[in-house]
Amino acid sequence: MPFEVTFCPGGQAGSRTFCFVDEEATLVDCCEPDRVAIVPPADPAEWPDFRRFLEDLGRAAAELAEWVGRESGQANVPVAAGLSREV
Repeated sequence: MPFEVTFCPGGQAGSRTFCFVDEEATLVDCCEPDRVAIVPPADPAEWPDFRRFLEDLGRAAAELAEWVGRESGQANVPVAAGLSREV
């Protein structure tokens, strides 16, 4: 499932929503003015690989957030799922 997404989040970055769109589970990340939607594969046989992708994505995002916080001198406070929020 290769893909590439490049965008620069605006001032409202980080607004995440897990929702159902047309009865499909969807993760939507709103980075004004852009949005990224991640939708599971239609074939449930592919869901285990998709789940691993989401777990890897979460870990990588947490590592990047930690690095950015460290490089920018901002403190981080742990929040749900091992991610961090700047204070």
